[in-house]
Formats: sequence, structure tokens, C-alpha cells
Amino acid sequence: MHTLHLLARFGRLVAAAAWVATRITGRRILLLARRPWTPSDVYTERLWRLRGLALRALCQDMGATFIKLGQILSTRRDLMPPAALAELEKLQDDVPGFDGALAKATFEQEFGIRTEDAFERFDLLPVASASVAQVHRGILKDGREVAVKIVRPGVGRMIELDTRLLLILVGMVARLVPSLAESILGLSRKFAEMLRQQTDLRIEAVNNRGFRQDFADDTTIVRFPELIEEFCGCTVMTMEFIRGCKPTHLANGSPDPKTLARNLLYIYYKMVLHGRLHADLHPGNLLVAPEEFIWVYDLGLVSAFDWEGRRGFFEAWVSFFMSNGAPLARWLVQLSLSHKIRDMAQLEADVTAFLKRSVPDKICDLEFGRILVSLTDIQRRYGMVAKPELTGVMLSLVAAEGLCRHLCPTLNLGLTVAPFLKRFLRKLYTMDPRLQAPPPDQGLPAVPPSAPSAA
Repeated sequence: MHTLHLLARFGRLVAAAAWVATRITGRRILLLARRPWTPSDVYTERLWRLRGLALRALCQDMGATFIKLGQILSTRRDLMPPAALAELEKLQDDVPGFDGALAKATFEQEFGIRTEDAFERFDLLPVASASVAQVHRGILKDGREVAVKIVRPGVGRMIELDTRLLLILVGMVARLVPSLAESILGLSRKFAEMLRQQTDLRIEAVNNRGFRQDFADDTTIVRFPELIEEFCGCTVMTMEFIRGCKPTHLANGSPDPKTLARNLLYIYYKMVLHGRLHADLHPGNLLVAPEEFIWVYDLGLVSAFDWEGRRGFFEAWVSFFMSNGAPLARWLVQLSLSHKIRDMAQLEADVTAFLKRSVPDKICDLEFGRILVSLTDIQRRYGMVAKPELTGVMLSLVAAEGLCRHLCPTLNLGLTVAPFLKRFLRKLYTMDPRLQAPPPDQGLPAVPPSAPSAA
């Protein structure tokens, strides 16, 4: 039965791709016919816009898994020009929604209560819709305005089939390239696990509580929506309704783009400090409030780090900006499932040389895609098979870097980030679990009572 379902899903994916190709072909022919009379720069922009439109349509028709891939691609400003990214960015929160009546039924099934009894008002038309869930506006009986996030019916089953197909295809590639098998299979399994996590909103609620605790002292910089606990479950999560503007849609100069870019980098590195990193930091999950702090939401994808991993991260990225490859080389080894390193000194020298030729001063010159490829080349040369945990770090950093580039192309990345790195690294050393006081019931053995006094 599972095989039949997989074949049926594969057939639908092929049909979706064929249908998108059919729809785009006519526009492509028309664009080519007009090329002799079209200025070169205008033709290039229109061509990329058409490619972006085709990718967006393909992702939408194929479903949640591919919409998520499109969202990741929409943050890669180093790979595609703005004309194509403008189309892909619509996948962040402008995906066709499902019937509001189904959303209402899902809420009632989750909590065993009618929406009329829980809400003074519940809008059937969603205010936002994305790959896994959509959001409805509501007003509780006590007058509070809330956002009700509801998982798409059947999306879990679709993601399960898609990830099975993905792992089958990746497995075939792994057999052709055995040296990459362990790494690409691990990354694919991690991506599949991250997608499955997004279909259980209880996980997102736990992440939300953790982030609000981690950033309790930074409410002038960042906030996370407050939950309405009695209406949070597996398929429904209710939170305060938030308002703001997408970082990519801000008017020029208001608020200050350099401050926003700096704050975004601060948020990223402080998340790593606490070992809880938002792995889906695209602009569709951020809003800039009128008070100029940043709302962060859609917290289903989170990468967790133990203390050793966090220390390695900060030491590695300090070395990244100081062109000292030794800490970064050690971190690469720490993040490897296996390796064939015989000369650690030579690896450190190679990483140092890589940093000196790859790291510019300004974020507008930082080609992160090329840097990742260069790191991959070094890992491959030394037979280093990366752990899948690296995926979340890279996805978040790529997204944050791309948005900072958009907000402030002239931002000096090194000068902006260096103070965070130094301060957070010092803080992290004080969080060493080996220095923490043992719990009262697990500490030193109890001291026997002293002898009674002779007095």
C-alpha cells in the first residue's frame, strides 16, 4: 500500500511539473520573439522574473515540502537576482489557503468547543497562508485580538510521502557518489525531520516559551507573540495578534536600516548563545513593529545545541573574522561524523588561507554561497563527513546574512558582529555545565550530625 501511495504521489509531482512547463512555455516563446527589440538589461530582468514565476508556480503545485524549499531559495540573494526572488518571496506567506470552514472544524475538533463559544469573532478568511499552516484573526470573549494558526488538513501525510520520495532519490545519488553518501543522507533526514516538526504546533509552542525566556531582557529589540495557552494544541496554536511591516517592505530610512540589520545579527547570535536557534529566519517570519523592535514568529523549526557545540560555534566565528583558521578547523572536525585527517596543522593552515581569501569587510561583498562551497571543498579533501546538525546553522545564517545585505548593503559585518561574538563567548564560558553548582539532592554527601554539645 505504501508503495502505491508513493507511486501515486510521484505521478502527481510529475504532472504538476509538466503542467507548469506548459503554462510557462508560451510566455517564454513570446519573450524570445520580442528580444531583438528589447534592451538587454530589460530582457534579462524579464527572463529572471519569468523563471521566478515558474519556480513559484512549481513549488505551489507540488505542495508543502516544495513550498518550504522555495522559501529557503527565496533567501538566497547570492544565487538569484531580485526579479526572481520577488516571486519566490510570495511563498513566505502568500500561498493559496484552504477553506475557512475546515479551519473552524479543526479548531473545534482539537478543543471540543465551538468557535462561537470561544470567540466573540472568528474570521473564516485567513490573514496569512504558508506551506504548513494558515492564520485566522479572532477576538476572544474577553476582547483580546488573537491570531489562530491552524495546520493544513492532510499536510502531514503529504510531507511524509514527499520526504520518503526525497530519501529514495537521495539514496540513489548516494550510491553513485559513495564519498558523499553519509553526509547527504544525513542532511536529507534532518530536513525531513524539520518538516515533520512543523506539523505539530505543540513543538512550536514549547519553542515560543523558550525564546521569550531567553530574550526577556531584550524587548526593545525583539519580541515573540504571547501564547493563549488554553487554545494551544497539536493542530492549533493561538497567540496575540501582532502588527508590523516586513523587513523587505520598509520605506527608505524609516526605521534606520543599519540599526535593524545590527539587531537582526544580535538576535541570531544570542539565539546560538542559548542553544536554541530559529532555523527558518526568512523575512516572512519577521515583522518590524511601529516601535521599531522586531517580531519573530513561526517558531516550528529550531536547531538545538549543547554547550560544546555553542562554544565551538563562537570560537569558530571569531576566527572567521580574525583570519585565524585553527578554531574553525577544530569546529569542522567536531561537526564531522568521520574524517581522514592525518595532519591537523595542515588543515588549520588550509582553513586560514581560505579565510584570508574569502572574507571581505562589507556584507555586500560577502558571497556566502561561494564560502560554503569552499568549506565543502576543504571538508571533501580531508574526507570530513558533516553532521546533519550543521544544516540549521547554515540555513539561518544564510537567511540572516541575505536580509542584512538587503537592509544595509554597506554594513561592515566584521565591526558589527565582533562585539557580539566576544561578549557572548565570555558569557558562554560562565555557562559551562562543569562550573554549575550541583542540585541539592545530587551534590555532596550529607554531613553526619555532630555530637551533642556537653554544655
